[in-house]
Amino acid sequence: MTHAKEDWEDAKGHRWAEHRDALEAWLGPIDAPLVEALDLPPNVALRVADIGCGAGATARAILRGAAPGSVVHGYDVSPPMIEAARAHDPSLASLTFTVGDVAAMAPPEPPYLRLASRFGVMFFDDPSRAFRRLGGWLAPRGRLAFAVWAPPRDNPWIATVRAAVEASTEPLPPPPADAPGPFRYAAADPLVRLLEDEAGVVDVDVSTWRAPLALGGLGTPEDAARFALASFTTFAHHLERFDVAARARAHEELARAFAPHHRDGAVRMPAAIHLVTARARTR
Repeated sequence: MTHAKEDWEDAKGHRWAEHRDALEAWLGPIDAPLVEALDLPPNVALRVADIGCGAGATARAILRGAAPGSVVHGYDVSPPMIEAARAHDPSLASLTFTVGDVAAMAPPEPPYLRLASRFGVMFFDDPSRAFRRLGGWLAPRGRLAFAVWAPPRDNPWIATVRAAVEASTEPLPPPPADAPGPFRYAAADPLVRLLEDEAGVVDVDVSTWRAPLALGGLGTPEDAARFALASFTTFAHHLERFDVAARARAHEELARAFAPHHRDGAVRMPAAIHLVTARARTR
């Protein structure tokens, strides 16, 4: 059986890196509320870790919001994404990127005063082990802020893409319960329990941020459909099993479904994320 870590090291990582600009045009607006949730002090330099940093956009946003002298270290299991992150800022000493699995790495010394993640913590193969490790990454009086997708009912873009793909091919199996995936913590209670019981943090809080997001950035409904069918891994892999005609039907069906949402030069659909924050115990 393929594991999430292996997926991101291989196909998913390459796909994300290939579509990095369009994905960041879609997800970039989430960085502002995530950085705000980190509660970065204006005059205190901090060490910050970005867990599942991808191509580094969130790490760069954190560094822009941090006090002078701060450093941000990004970690990801995907070599192609880390390569893309390093290429963007090849000589910035305050921003470094490392290929590594935080679920298996020893706690850093010294630990970080902030931990952040934009959609990185939903993909651990063994979440209990991973969050136990992450508990040792956070310094006393440190704070974490993680962004995870809220339920699919609050993110209609996912159902819209699924319906277009299934109408053109065949039904997809539902994802296994509690399997690594984007909506693993759509119900936030399991993540709260993991943070409290395994990471050992306190004052866990969950808030929901909502905004329309532009799928793939500026473009036509046809552009947005191409973006979604190429970059959403589950659907892209499913469509690869079918012929060119079926893939073309899926694109046409999705472009039609996206058309009513096209305004101000982009397909903008409602989205919602949970912002989960907590602080380390004072040792």
